[in-house]
Amino acid sequence: MSESRGTRVGRGTRVGRGTRVGRGTRVGRGTRVGRGTRVGRGTRVG
Repeated sequence: MSESRGTRVGRGTRVGRGTRVGRGTRVGRGTRVGRGTRVGRGTRVG
């Protein structure tokens, strides 16, 4: 997964406002990722 704006993570999840998502990070379905938001299993995104 490339780190860029509008990158799709997991199953059709969109990451907004230039949020950086680590490689191989799993994001739940329809989960919104913001600054410092915890996604999936305690994973920190942003």
